[in-house]
Amino acid sequence: MSACSQGVIARVVLADVAGHGEAVSTAAGHLRNALRRHVDEWDQSALIRQLNDNFLKRSKRTRFATAFLASFYSGSGEVLFTNAGHVPPLWYQAGAQEWTMLSESTALSKEILDLPLGLISGTSYSQTAIQLEPGDLLLLYTDGVNEARDESGTQLGLEGLLATAAA
Repeated sequence: MSACSQGVIARVVLADVAGHGEAVSTAAGHLRNALRRHVDEWDQSALIRQLNDNFLKRSKRTRFATAFLASFYSGSGEVLFTNAGHVPPLWYQAGAQEWTMLSESTALSKEILDLPLGLISGTSYSQTAIQLEPGDLLLLYTDGVNEARDESGTQLGLEGLLATAAA
């Protein structure tokens, strides 16, 4: 999480790095450093390109990572997001009183190539903007949540997660 120097842009990045141990810890450090360098920028494109390049340079130690970046502009309530192969967040729209998956197919959408970080040099990552209204919520999570299994061994899945949130 970060906030810009003026206190009007807040950013959350949730990343899931393939692997364990020191390599993952190092990758988290690079993510934190990249966030600091781009903390005052509303546009996330330079940040996501830097993250992708960082994973490619260190591909011997970490194979890839999925990531979801969201920037909130307090002046308008707008959220700008980029998804790099991560599971889609849940979006509670208070006005409609319903939960949906947050995806690039919103009214203000642009194409997202949806590739994890560290796979292909020069990957383009698009950004999508949505308008949050009072009472709206975004729920970010990693795939460990939707891959959870019940007592019978059945996986929760994305639809099960959405149903759980709605209940």
